[in-house]
Amino acid sequence: MLGNGGRAFLTSVIDSAGSASTVYVTHARDEKKLPEYGKNKAVNESGTLVLSDDDVAKLSKLDHVKTVRPYANVTQVVRYVESPANHKRLIASINVKNEGKSSKIVAGELTKTDDGTDLVPGQAILAKEYLADFGFDSAQDAVGKTVTLHAQGPGGTHDAQLTIVAVETAGMASIGYQPGVTIATDDALLINQKTKAPGAANQYPSVVIRADSDDHAAAVKDAVVKLGGGT
Repeated sequence: MLGNGGRAFLTSVIDSAGSASTVYVTHARDEKKLPEYGKNKAVNESGTLVLSDDDVAKLSKLDHVKTVRPYANVTQVVRYVESPANHKRLIASINVKNEGKSSKIVAGELTKTDDGTDLVPGQAILAKEYLADFGFDSAQDAVGKTVTLHAQGPGGTHDAQLTIVAVETAGMASIGYQPGVTIATDDALLINQKTKAPGAANQYPSVVIRADSDDHAAAVKDAVVKLGGGT
C-alpha cells in the first residue's frame, strides 16, 4: 500500500478521447472520516488529496505500465503571459496537455510523441480566442512566435519561454474546453519546482498512466487499485 493513510486510489480508463490505454489516477477520499491536519502526507494544506513522488515511482514499476505522467497545476503561480509585442495578459487557465485532448487545431501542427500528448517541452498551444489580446494578426501569424510565462511562488520566480506550435479552439467533441495557454508536462513540472516553497515535497492532484497497449489498460487499472489498498 502506498503512503496514503489507508485511502484507495480512484481510477478511470480514458477511452473517449481515442486511447483506451490511458488510466487516470487520483486518491479516493474516505467521506466518513475527515483527515487530520498535518498528519497525512496524502493531504495538502487545503485538504486536497494528493499523490507524491513515491507514489509515482511505485506506479511506474507496475507491469504493463509504459509511462506515468504527474499533473502539476501551475495556473495559480503563473502571474501573466507576455507576447513578443510586449502584451502582458492575465490568463485564467494554464493548461497541461493531456493525451487525446479533443480541441480543434486551426493553425500549426503537433508532433507525435511517445506519451500521446503530442507536445514537447518548450512548445505551447495558444487559444484562438486570445490571438488579438497578444497582438497576433491571425492564427497562422502566431505559429512560430514565442510567449513567456512569468511565474512566481514561495520559492522564487521563473520565466518559461515557449514557442507556439499550434493554435486551438473548441472542437465539436470538446468537453470542458477552457481557452488558455497549453504547455507540456515537463514545463509545468519545472515551473512547479522553481516556484514551490523550499523543501516542500512535490504534490500532484492526479497522474496519468499509459499502459503499453489498450489490451492491458484494465489490468493496469486493477493493479493500481490493489497497490493503493482499494478493492
